[in-house]
Amino acid sequence: MSREAYKQLGYEWERYERDLERVATSLEKMSYSAFVESENVSESPSAWLSPTATSLDTLLYLLPRDFSLIPIGTLLRPIPSPELPTLPEHPDLSLPESAYPDWYLRSSGTSYLQRDISRRQSLLKEAHALQEKINARRRQFAQQFEEAKAEYAKVQRGLVASDLNAAERIILFAHQRHPLPQFLRREYRVVIVPESKVALIEFKFPDYSDAKLVVELNRFAVVV
Repeated sequence: MSREAYKQLGYEWERYERDLERVATSLEKMSYSAFVESENVSESPSAWLSPTATSLDTLLYLLPRDFSLIPIGTLLRPIPSPELPTLPEHPDLSLPESAYPDWYLRSSGTSYLQRDISRRQSLLKEAHALQEKINARRRQFAQQFEEAKAEYAKVQRGLVASDLNAAERIILFAHQRHPLPQFLRREYRVVIVPESKVALIEFKFPDYSDAKLVVELNRFAVVV
């Protein structure tokens, strides 16, 4: 076995630690709603405004382009939960002692190898705790999905029975499910007046008094 194999193993554990950090960050940022489409806001400046836009980006309110209506059958199905991140496979904890130089095994106090093993065992404990968080988030998302299925089924039965509350809910579902930029996702209420057969929709309109509306994008400039 190469005398440098222990160094390679150290690099692998460094990559493993970075991968754990990426998984933890991804899990922390992950959210889910069975009713609200969250994957429809692009971070590209040529599409809708990103929900994580900077202060400069928030001045750019792009006008809508392609917009396809979602069929009623799709509206009555909950959005599947997102795929959760998975932990990377951890490297070997250590190598046979013959793979290490003498000074790595024998030093005053704790040897370098013992320090490596202690640190790697700590990382494995962190990975175990992170896996527990992933499992908990998976159970949470599954519960949300099942509750949404029950809600959608209730609305579907209400639509068959011409229930006004169900009709109001499906209008709200349509608002939540269609792609809209973050600045348009504000308070939204629906009331159906049975006498006039009119649906009254109340929502808070964004303040455009100081906003610049993007009407054209090209390679060199933004036209407002």
